[in-house]
Amino acid sequence: MEIEGLKLLNKEKEALKMKYDYSRLEAFRAIDHYKLNSLLRDDIRTFLTRNGIFATALDAENIFRRLDLDRDGRITYTEFCNYLDNPVNTLNA
Repeated sequence: MEIEGLKLLNKEKEALKMKYDYSRLEAFRAIDHYKLNSLLRDDIRTFLTRNGIFATALDAENIFRRLDLDRDGRITYTEFCNYLDNPVNTLNA
């Protein structure tokens, strides 16, 4: 599931970036459920569920770990932008 989830997220990310009113900051804020200016594991699970993407807790954890580059348990805005700018490698999933 993780590979399929990553492929779906990459596809959705590209579609989002094509919208005329696309804003990285607004996208980040929409996912930041607790308004902590960083994304937590629960934010990722909530976002996936809210958007009709079935993911197990392990799937969501694996996606979170791929975005949390410094492994501090939070996805910063910079890490989020890095994800938006670069496709997540699904070959090494």
